[in-house]
Amino acid sequence: MVSARTGSVVVFDAYKLDNVHLDQVADYAVMRILGHPQPQAALAEDQPDTILNLFRMDPLEASHGLTLMDLAYLRGLYAMKPNESSTRLENFTIAAYRDLVELGCEEAGNCETEREPG
Repeated sequence: MVSARTGSVVVFDAYKLDNVHLDQVADYAVMRILGHPQPQAALAEDQPDTILNLFRMDPLEASHGLTLMDLAYLRGLYAMKPNESSTRLENFTIAAYRDLVELGCEEAGNCETEREPG
C-alpha cells in the first residue's frame, strides 16, 4: 500500500500561517508526506479530529498536533502489506485505533505506543 519515496516537500503559504504553531506545521507535514491522504471536498460534522483540518478552521481551535486518529491512520497504513488493497485501510486504521485505546492512549502526544515488558 505504501510506496517508497525518495524525497518530499510540503510548501506552505506564509500568509496562511498566522497563529499556527511550528509543531502544528510539522505534524501537518508528517501527515501529508507519510500518510498521503486524499483531499476531501467537504468536511462532515461527525468527521474525526485530525491535524489535517489545520487550514480549514481557525488554527487556535485546531488540534495542537497529531491526534489519536492521525496516529491510528499512520499505524494502520504502515501495517498494510505493499500489495494490500487500499479498501482495507479502514479496517487497519480501526484495529490500530483499538490497539492505541487499549494501551491507554488518550492523545497522540502522550501515548506510550509500546507495551511495557512483563
